[in-house]
Amino acid sequence: MTTIKQATADDLAEIQLLAEKTWPVAYADVITAAQIRYMLDKMYSLPALQEQLKNGHQFLLAQDENTNVGFAAFELNYEK
Repeated sequence: MTTIKQATADDLAEIQLLAEKTWPVAYADVITAAQIRYMLDKMYSLPALQEQLKNGHQFLLAQDENTNVGFAAFELNYEK
């Protein structure tokens, strides 16, 4: 059964790993491999994820049988 949980700072390394696995597949036909690498380094490095969490970004983890299978990220009150 798939469940969704609120991620915490303890989950950020797993989110980073999931991003490394999913971005190259999800975006290969949209942006270059170099751009994917740039985005992963910019947005999904551990320091970047920690900063996002500190700034109020929310992360959710999808788990199936206690195995992390995906994630989502969003922020509330985004200023335009």
